[in-house]
Amino acid sequence: MVALLALTACSGSEADDADGAGGGEVASEGGDDAGADAGDEGDGGGEPTTITLLSPVPPSVFFFPAFVGEELGFFAEEGIELEYESIGEGVSMTSLLVNGRVDVAAPGATEVFQGLDAGQEFDVIYDYYTQAVEGIVVPTDSDIESMEDLEGATVGLAGDEVRSLLAFSLDQVGLSIDDVETANVGTSGSVIANSLEQGDIDAFVGGVLDFASLQVAGLELRDITPDEVGRVPGASFAVTPDGAEEMGDALPAFLRAWSRALHVGLQDPALVEEIMREASPEEWEDPEVGAATLDVAIQLQEQGPEDYGSLDDEAWAVGVEQALVAGDVESELATDEFLDGQYLDAANDFDRDEAETAAGGSGS
Repeated sequence: MVALLALTACSGSEADDADGAGGGEVASEGGDDAGADAGDEGDGGGEPTTITLLSPVPPSVFFFPAFVGEELGFFAEEGIELEYESIGEGVSMTSLLVNGRVDVAAPGATEVFQGLDAGQEFDVIYDYYTQAVEGIVVPTDSDIESMEDLEGATVGLAGDEVRSLLAFSLDQVGLSIDDVETANVGTSGSVIANSLEQGDIDAFVGGVLDFASLQVAGLELRDITPDEVGRVPGASFAVTPDGAEEMGDALPAFLRAWSRALHVGLQDPALVEEIMREASPEEWEDPEVGAATLDVAIQLQEQGPEDYGSLDDEAWAVGVEQALVAGDVESELATDEFLDGQYLDAANDFDRDEAETAAGGSGS
């Protein structure tokens, strides 16, 4: 079974003392369990290799391949025992990664940049989300067709943290944040929907969960985020050089199992729902919210079918530029110094039809 652990909030220096939920020690301390022997396990012989994945969220449709892959036996077939850890508020994922407390972390682009800017050593090896998790939307019946049309408009913000996204996106089309009015409207779907419908705001800047709540409130949306900004990956897999070396063949085996599960889930969202209703029942307490959240999760992960995890150098370069404008980093970061695509061929080395057959012929 996928082991579920949780990390409580701690700073980078405190990370060495972090324990898993229930008092169990966090796996892979110092990387000793990181699995240099995985190459001998993929054929089903011997003990599986444990890989600890650090996610920003508890079990969720946003990371469904962990649970789909477990249910369908993909990780076991690759000789991997996956431990899925989530973090408490205020935890630096990359600090836990570089301190050897987890094998693979799934930080967003901003945290990647902040960690690298602080001198942490790790590589991004697989883009899991192919889109940004935040964006700018308007109702589908709005006269606003693009960012250029926002001049003189009132834009609602989910919070101050998305102001830099709005400013950067406006800058891409020759406008500045001074060319619009802004208002903090929070994240209540019904409140935001009413504000848009009544014309109190003309557009909204928020995150994918905010957009899902708007859909549940009955509001159809159109995304006007500039393409180059919307392509900045919302979540990627990162490893340290030492951790990757210690994991050995277990690392590409983990990525291949993940890609297989991702492929099956994208082909058959109904299967994802069935599995995630068991793995994350709280997301389905309101079936409408669960369905909307699943739709958003599928959209974020849409990719392939031949290049799962592909690293988009141009999108990452835009992300670096955005981080500089936002003040998240102090100096330019060269993408070729932290993007490492050496595992992508192995991650995609599987038969798509066989993966679908394992799921009961989904997608066929």
